[in-house]
Order: sequence, then C-alpha cells, then structure tokens
Amino acid sequence: MAKLLYAAAVLLLFAACYGAMLVGAPRELSVDDENVKDALKYAMYEYNKANNDMFQSRPVKVHNATVQLVNGLKYDMNVEIRRTVCKKTTTAINECPFHEEPSLAKAKTCHFIVVNCKWASKIYTEKVECQ
Repeated sequence: MAKLLYAAAVLLLFAACYGAMLVGAPRELSVDDENVKDALKYAMYEYNKANNDMFQSRPVKVHNATVQLVNGLKYDMNVEIRRTVCKKTTTAINECPFHEEPSLAKAKTCHFIVVNCKWASKIYTEKVECQ
C-alpha cells in the first residue's frame, strides 16, 4: 500500500512539474541534463561490460535524449561513442583518451534505452543497439 501511495505521489509531482504535458508521453531533454548523464553512464557501463572488446568505449556526443514516465523513468538516447586507449580494468574512463588510429577508434552510433525505477531501487537497460 505504501508503494502505491508513493507511486501516486511521484506521478502527481511529475505532472505538476511538467504542466500540461501529457503524462506518459516522451519529452525532449537537454543532453546536459544530469539525469541523462546518469542514464548514459549506466548504459556505457553495461555496454562496456557486455562487449568482448579489450578496450573501453565512451561517449563522444549525445545527439538527443527523451524521458518518458512508464514503470519508472525511461531515458531514450542516441549517442556517438568511440573506443578509448584504456583497457577494461581502468576505472577512470572519462579521463581515457580516444584512439587516434581510425582502424582502432571504432566510432559507433548507439541507441540506448535505460529505465530507472528509483522507487524500487532498480535500473536496467531495455535496449542497446550500436552500428
């Protein structure tokens, strides 16, 4: 019962913050939004963990981002990423320089969808698709 009341309160707060916007409809976010940065950080962590590359990749540019209220907040992002010179054991990924050699740089455009259910302490990637 407490979770239901909490979810209702979050929904009302979300509706109040975003005014006349249709609740549940995707909304454009600034690529500099802190929540977008957090969702992207999680998506990149999952991407680097799942691929077989010995080097880590990191974002070059976020092209666009939206948020949608579903069973949590669903962040949909289109991002350009590139391979860095840092191996997977490196923890300070944001300080890693990109490979300069084009054959090693492996630039890709990725579509990430991350769902963050803060009320349930749950975050997961719904989609990771790179070309």
